[in-house]
Amino acid sequence: MKFIDAHAHLFAPESDCEKELLDSMDRNNIEFSLISSCRSEEFPSSFGDEASDQLTGLKLCLDLAKRNKGRFFPLFWFRPYFEEVTPELVAFLKKHRKEIYGFKFHPYTSKTRISEDKVKPYLELARELDLPVLVHTAMDEYSAIGYLEEAAKEFKGVTFIAAHLELLSDHRYAVEILKRNKNIYGDTAWVDIDSLRYAISELGENRIMFGSDNPVDHNTLEKDIYYPYIHDENCLEKRAYKKLMRENAIKIYKLPIKK
Repeated sequence: MKFIDAHAHLFAPESDCEKELLDSMDRNNIEFSLISSCRSEEFPSSFGDEASDQLTGLKLCLDLAKRNKGRFFPLFWFRPYFEEVTPELVAFLKKHRKEIYGFKFHPYTSKTRISEDKVKPYLELARELDLPVLVHTAMDEYSAIGYLEEAAKEFKGVTFIAAHLELLSDHRYAVEILKRNKNIYGDTAWVDIDSLRYAISELGENRIMFGSDNPVDHNTLEKDIYYPYIHDENCLEKRAYKKLMRENAIKIYKLPIKK
C-alpha cells in the first residue's frame, strides 16, 4: 500500500524543497502529499523577508502539482491579518477550484485566532467552495484547539482538520474536542503512536489521517516519531492502518485517486 501525507509544506527556495519532498516521499512510500506554501506566513517563522501574499503562495503550490503529475494536492494558505477576501481572490479560487483541495490556516503565524471575525469571510468562502480547512492547533495563545471548536460550532457546514491534535499537549483534550464536534478531524503531525492509538480508541478509525509536516526540519519522515507509522503496518489493526495512511485523506479531502 502506498501512503498519503496529508500535511506537507513548500519552503523557499522552492526548487530545493521540491527535490527534498520528492526524495523523502520516494524513500518512505508516500505516493501523494497535500501541500501548502509557507510563504503565506504573515509573521514568518520560516522565511523572514521572503514571505509573500496568499495568491503567490497558492500559485507556487499549483505549479508544483503540475510539474509532478499529480503527486501533490495544493491547499490555499490564507492570511487574514493582512489580507481580505477580495473579488480577485474569489475569482481565482473558483477558476482553479478543481485543482485546489482545501484551505490552510496557521493561527500562530497570523497572530489571529480562528474564531476571530477577520477569519469568518474565509470560512464562508470555504463553505461556499465545499473545501475542508486544515488548521494548525497548539498550546499557545492563538492556536489552542478550543478556538477551533468555537469556529466549528459556528460553521457546521465546514469540515475542519485539527493539525497536530494540539501540538505540545498530550492530545487528550483534542480528542475530547473531536468527540464533541463531528466536523473536526485530526492529523498525526508530531503525534506519537500511543496517542494516536488512544485517539482511535475514542473516536473510531475514520477521524484521523497521517500527516507529517514534511519537510519542516529536513529528514522529517525519518524522525523516530514517524517510524511506526511508515515502517510497521502492524502498529494498528489492518483496516484502521489502511484508513489512517490513505483512505481517510482521500475521503475527507475528496482526492481524485483510488483508495
